[in-house]
Amino acid sequence: MPYSTPIENELKIGGEPMIKEKSLDFIDDKEHSLLKESYRIEIVPVEHPRWEFQLHIHLKYWFDMLYYKEAKNGEDKKAIIKIAREYVNGVRSSYMPSCPKTSLTPHPSRNYCKYHPTCVSTPDVYCNKGKRSTAPVNCNWYAEDEHHVRTVKKSDQYIILSRQQHVRNLLISPINHRTNRGLIKDTSFWEWFLGDAINKFLLIICKKPYSVERFAINFGRWESESSKDENVVECHGHFHLHITKEVVDKMEQKKDINGYAMYPAMHGKVNDPIQYGLKNCKKLETSRLSGLEIVSINQELVVLNRKLDEMDKKFDKKFDEMNKKLITFMESFSSLKTEKGSLVNN
Repeated sequence: MPYSTPIENELKIGGEPMIKEKSLDFIDDKEHSLLKESYRIEIVPVEHPRWEFQLHIHLKYWFDMLYYKEAKNGEDKKAIIKIAREYVNGVRSSYMPSCPKTSLTPHPSRNYCKYHPTCVSTPDVYCNKGKRSTAPVNCNWYAEDEHHVRTVKKSDQYIILSRQQHVRNLLISPINHRTNRGLIKDTSFWEWFLGDAINKFLLIICKKPYSVERFAINFGRWESESSKDENVVECHGHFHLHITKEVVDKMEQKKDINGYAMYPAMHGKVNDPIQYGLKNCKKLETSRLSGLEIVSINQELVVLNRKLDEMDKKFDKKFDEMNKKLITFMESFSSLKTEKGSLVNN
């Protein structure tokens, strides 16, 4: 569900993002309730400053709606399988992974206990105030100290983190408890995000090429996928920034006046970010498409075998008819030969 627009207009400071007006309204529509299970909003570059706004839904649910609800007959179902296969193949063919490269050694993650206010090794930033409405428990989100990309000040409302995986993906999270849904509709968040995180931080480190490859924020099960409890709802918000290789290279090399690394949390974070589209295609293929394609092929083989059997019967019938004609001809020829021999002897 793409929508192309200049990013300065789409996410302008003080403006009402289209995210609030269109994507969330579309998901909240009762007719699309199945899609609310998992969805993602992405802003990807077309040609800077023009970016494409995309709403990604779970391909499995999209397929189910078309195949099991919209399809009227077998031909419709075959057409849907064909469309899905073409989509999966198209996504795969467009994926161009980066070549492996050497980098600085990543800093290993420490171990933290489950309840930070009382543990021995308490992370500097954690959430113990926000309570989920569905359960009387604390949020329990925390930011691992070794993944702080920037030093956190007391006045900061948001934090920039690297991921545990060694990928070019920054996480933007509010320090106080807020959900992704609340975060994305908050104009003050976009003001800080574009003004501080992008213009005053990333673009200072690397201005050309543009430092961000993709903006993404997950909802539903995709939002809680990395949580200890995958079924949790209203979990602590986090916004994804896929950054360029050039940014990571410069962050790894950056040192302070004393010669210490300024961004150790980014050491080794050089691999491609998680390709959500490719990942979703794999899930569609393994959970739905491959099985139905095999069933369809088996059905076609049954039909083909039936046609071959019918052809065999027709050939057998023709062969029997020709064999009978040949026998009749041979008998006639033999009789004629006998009669001719009798005439010669006479």
